[in-house]
Amino acid sequence: MLFKLMWIVESFEAFAPVLGQEEVPTAETLLGPWLPWANWHIIEVGGGPGLHAAATMLAMGSQSYTIVDMPTQHAMQYKVLKRALGQDLTDQTFAFAPSTLRINEAFVLPSYDLFVSTYALSELSEELREAYFWTFIIRSKRGFVIDNHEDIHFSRKGNSSDSGDYAGLKLVWRLQDFAMDVRIRTKHEALRLPVHRSRTVIITWAWSEMTLEVLQRNNIEGFI
Repeated sequence: MLFKLMWIVESFEAFAPVLGQEEVPTAETLLGPWLPWANWHIIEVGGGPGLHAAATMLAMGSQSYTIVDMPTQHAMQYKVLKRALGQDLTDQTFAFAPSTLRINEAFVLPSYDLFVSTYALSELSEELREAYFWTFIIRSKRGFVIDNHEDIHFSRKGNSSDSGDYAGLKLVWRLQDFAMDVRIRTKHEALRLPVHRSRTVIITWAWSEMTLEVLQRNNIEGFI
């Protein structure tokens, strides 16, 4: 889990500072005595067993951490987080938002400092990806997504009813529409591995100086 966390932190080095965020730590300071994300609001789509969330809290901190997932996954995540972090910290910090098209506004913050999804977002239906884009992703000042949509759907061969919107390059283009600084690279490039058949890509982004203005100009309100 620390490897993935270091991967996320290293990806931030490609971006300029984001307005309103404290200085982002480097990978070398990841295990320092301070909690650099103690004031951050983090959202993760598809939290697995909760190990990444626990590692993030222990190494980086977080003011709030929302996990969007299925109820059965939430039950397991709560159990893991309570064991790793203690019940008080888990109850104070974590929110468990149901994975649904009708997202309860109580789970939606004006903005997030970090959006994370490793595989889960690209494995959802196109309708859910769209809902999460407009509810969570464009509210996130930084993002880290491992996207395996093409490995699953083979849309390049015309074999899928899923158009691939809100995934892969189409996700990159939509983020760019809101003046976000976006990077995309293959997974094997990121891992420095020889060429292989996987079409998985890593998508990262950060708000630019113009993003908030563009969001407001498009009548998307409520951002801080």
